[in-house]
Amino acid sequence: MTILNTRIRARAGLAPKTVSSQQALIDALLIERRKELAFEGHSRMDLLRNRLALRSGNPAAAFGGAKTILPIPQREIDNNPGLQRQQNSGY
Repeated sequence: MTILNTRIRARAGLAPKTVSSQQALIDALLIERRKELAFEGHSRMDLLRNRLALRSGNPAAAFGGAKTILPIPQREIDNNPGLQRQQNSGY
């Protein structure tokens, strides 16, 4: 993988890319995924899966905030006895 990545970047005239930690690698991959899959609807789930805020500077859009967790549909609550009297907070 490293050799292939280095050859591709060299062919494109780019310097080799290095990362200093596992989190730096994850951040770099998320940025590349965001660029590659723009407008395909994957970024929201990528951010939530990695416990990142949907929008910076908005506390309601932070991971686990009121704007990130959707309500359980009433139909599902009606059909499943285990969900009776349960709903995500904020709804």
